Amino acid sequence: MKTLFEQGGLLILGTVKLHRPFGRLRAGGDVLAFEGEHCLLVGAQPRSPLISELLQQLIVGSESLTELLTMVKAQPERWSAGKHKIRLVDIKDWLQ
Repeated sequence: MKTLFEQGGLLILGTVKLHRPFGRLRAGGDVLAFEGEHCLLVGAQPRSPLISELLQQLIVGSESLTELLTMVKAQPERWSAGKHKIRLVDIKDWLQ
């Protein structure tokens, strides 16, 4: 998560094979890709406010990353910083 915050990129959670170029997923900012209720991919730009908040919550909170991502899905507006928007996508169209 620290590297994702510092450099941006994609964090793939679990075994995922994508069949389409995935750079487009994060081109517009932060994106969380879900299959059902499970987050499979987090994409972020460098110094993302979302990733910063998730890191802070992981350090001081009692929630796991999975629990935090579920909370983001449930209330994305709570985790958006000003003009910074989080996109939630269904990853099924990207999977192989």
